[in-house]
Amino acid sequence: MKGVAAGVRSSVEKALKSVTDDAVNLVSGFVRDSRKLILTHAGPYTSPARYASLILNSLSNVECLWMHPQDLMYYLAPYEEGEAASVLITSPDEGINTLAMLLDQLTWTGHSIALVTQHELPEIIAYKIPDTAAYVSLDTSEWLLAVHILLARAAAKACREGLRHDRIVREVSDLTSVVDDLIEEYSDDLERVADFIREPVVITSSPTMWGVAESIAYSRVARKGRYLVEPEAVSQVAAYVGRVLLISTDVEEYSMRLVKSLQMTSSASVIELKLHTDPLTAPIYGLMLAKALELAGSA
Repeated sequence: MKGVAAGVRSSVEKALKSVTDDAVNLVSGFVRDSRKLILTHAGPYTSPARYASLILNSLSNVECLWMHPQDLMYYLAPYEEGEAASVLITSPDEGINTLAMLLDQLTWTGHSIALVTQHELPEIIAYKIPDTAAYVSLDTSEWLLAVHILLARAAAKACREGLRHDRIVREVSDLTSVVDDLIEEYSDDLERVADFIREPVVITSSPTMWGVAESIAYSRVARKGRYLVEPEAVSQVAAYVGRVLLISTDVEEYSMRLVKSLQMTSSASVIELKLHTDPLTAPIYGLMLAKALELAGSA
């Protein structure tokens, strides 16, 4: 893993640069003004919306719910009675088609909308954004890392203060300084994972670490099959692939016991990438480690 730290640091700097104070204030203000908040996504990456629901439910008094966009569009939004929930949508470049449908449906049904995109939307989609919407374009190639940082900062700013709140604010504001120590601490784990994913592998994770699982599974430097599977379904797929990468944190270890037990109850080989920090900040560090794996794989 030597030589990748500079590349990871550059990626972190790009992500931090895209997360402006104005963007944080816009998203945090939308959260504070929401009575009920639905988090959803457009495109292949579900993790930002899932992460937002977890961190907001942990830190705030706002009622938050993560929903798949199809479920929201067809089974909830048209039938909400009383005051409609506010909706926060996260969308990378690949999500434009679903985003267009979401904007149409949510506008027609009177929902307040906040939208975080990877880049500025083309006019064919941008005209659909209501004038009242809170709209943030991060304009970055480091989408997953940047949007997780934005959501962590916005959640902390919108929520009640306390020791955990203060630590999250402090950690996500100073990420470049920890890159070298982070990669050194997990260097053995990274080398083991890098070797393991050279062959077809099932990738799964605890709820907070889903973004890390997505990053590794969807990496364009992959040379072999990588199958992203929810923990509950891993046993069904592992029987055919035989290799499982589990990504989690110390705090969530017990909840992942069924995946870990596959190495005892079946012929599957299971290895872990486990972070030793708060689950609410762990995915950000995990995405930095995923970038290290990507850079090492492309070298």
